[in-house]
Amino acid sequence: MRQHPEDFNTYKHGKTHNNRCVDCNKKIVFKARRCKNCANKGKLNPAYTTGIRVNGKKCTSCGKDIHYGNNLCKKCYNTTIVGKGNPNWKNGKSFLPYSPQFNEALKNYIRERDNYTCRLCGMSQIKHLKKYSCKLPIHHVNYDKACKDGRKLISLCHKCNGKVNSNRKYWKRYFEKILKEIYE
Repeated sequence: MRQHPEDFNTYKHGKTHNNRCVDCNKKIVFKARRCKNCANKGKLNPAYTTGIRVNGKKCTSCGKDIHYGNNLCKKCYNTTIVGKGNPNWKNGKSFLPYSPQFNEALKNYIRERDNYTCRLCGMSQIKHLKKYSCKLPIHHVNYDKACKDGRKLISLCHKCNGKVNSNRKYWKRYFEKILKEIYE
């Protein structure tokens, strides 16, 4: 059987190799010119595309200098996605109060009816308590905060509760079908 030199990486096909990165002089254990860190920096990075960092660009809203590909600075961008700028904005409906009958007793009844699990992903209330430090939220299927009818309420975890706030028509039909099966 063929004997390898002590440092196997320095000898291959009759050629010696430096085993040091040409940029940072860090020792490398494979036959290459650069270590993994240096090989993925700047233009050497396979995900690099020209124009991602643009110097001298100005925010179209406030005129502040920005150094990335967006047309807005971070502060101006954040103001466009809250309130009326958000595609899920429903004329301030989220600020309306819940009905007094939507209390902890009703919420516990709904959680018990749903076996203390999220009706969408199946996360148990015990896992939810560990992950989010709170009980499963109760979702209004018809998106009406004044609703206190248990046939229009369902248990969801935080992640799924956020997920169902877009494409509301679809989710309303989806949950109405589930609740219809429960109450028939």
